[in-house]
Amino acid sequence: MKKERGSEKAAVIKGILCGLLLLVLVCGIAIALLTNIDWLYRLDMKLLDIGKYSGGYSDEVILRNYHGAVSFMNRIFSTDTFTLPDLAVSEAGAIHFDDCRKITRGLYLLSAVAIPLCILLTVSVAKAARRRYLIASGISLLAAPAAIAVSIAIDPDWFFVTFHKIFFSNDYWLFNWDRDQVIRILPEPFFIHCAIVIVLFWFVTAAILFARAHRYKTLTMSQPD
Repeated sequence: MKKERGSEKAAVIKGILCGLLLLVLVCGIAIALLTNIDWLYRLDMKLLDIGKYSGGYSDEVILRNYHGAVSFMNRIFSTDTFTLPDLAVSEAGAIHFDDCRKITRGLYLLSAVAIPLCILLTVSVAKAARRRYLIASGISLLAAPAAIAVSIAIDPDWFFVTFHKIFFSNDYWLFNWDRDQVIRILPEPFFIHCAIVIVLFWFVTAAILFARAHRYKTLTMSQPD
């Protein structure tokens, strides 16, 4: 009995660690999808009326420069300077986008490390304790997105500002409408929508973990004594 309790406690600890690793991994996957597939931005072009918000840029100009910005972010090991096909970029704006790319690079590297670690943690858990492991992983994974979801719901502007203060050591993210025209095609609500998509990815992953845990419970109950 004592050995069984120790195994279950170890499974919970490993589950918490796996949940934290999945937090990073799923975020990396979501960011990769958001930056390589422009479905959300195209949707927001209509929902947020970005053409009007930008001051009258055509859809062609908006998409060309959005893709230029995203292409820069995806060249994670490049050392080139941030520029756009049609829009002005200040030195501070270029530095900010370079900082964003460094963060993205770090996230992708951590995601790559998280994959084998999650596998090792999972295979190291005894089958009898696998249900507790999965539940602990799901709960751990839900903690951060739950807090983010509440923050966005209460005050999206506060969330946006706080996020930048946490991840950036300067105020270069406070773009000037004339010097950094990229802000004209990237309204704040678009980033909030990106955050919501990432949160949804976390919730879906947690739901999968809980579903797997329920399956283990069902299998255990169906086994003869």
